[in-house]
Amino acid sequence: MESLVFLLIVLVLFYVIFLLPLQLRTRKQKKQLQVLSVGDEIVTIGGIIARVKSIGDAEITLEVADGIEVRVLKSAIAERRRPAVSSPETPLEADKP
Repeated sequence: MESLVFLLIVLVLFYVIFLLPLQLRTRKQKKQLQVLSVGDEIVTIGGIIARVKSIGDAEITLEVADGIEVRVLKSAIAERRRPAVSSPETPLEADKP
């Protein structure tokens, strides 16, 4: 009986420590992909910061620099940084004196 209680406690801890955060992260990523729109600035899982040029069923076209476009899978999007700024300056250019 004691070993059964111990096993249940271990299973609950495993769920809380490993599976629950994974499920929450997956839900958050799906929600971010649903609200993603053309012009948003995103970060890929490889660390590339780009703007969304077009959105397809399984892939997204990103503009990483003027005239340079890259196609990536939707699953490669790590986060949405913020909507596009109407100013042509990038944040790094705005910080320069």
